Amino acid sequence: MYRFSINVNHVGLTPRFSVLFSWLEKYLFVGSDKGGARAAAIYTLIQTARLNFVDPEVWLRDVLTRIAAGHPANRIGELTPWEWTA
Repeated sequence: MYRFSINVNHVGLTPRFSVLFSWLEKYLFVGSDKGGARAAAIYTLIQTARLNFVDPEVWLRDVLTRIAAGHPANRIGELTPWEWTA
């Protein structure tokens, strides 16, 4: 189990890291370790889409629809945000 310090008033942190840690404080208590892992996975997918200039909602909806429709596992790379086309 990971342990995080709630106190984020460390000297030398940039404002960006302060925002990150204040966000982290809100999600430290997700109910269980599995819940935390699931939340982290979803937030990682959303942020990866944003970093690739893709609308996360549109991308996730399309990817989940394609997977449900039987997208071949050997072509899963086509569904990554940097390869995805609507």
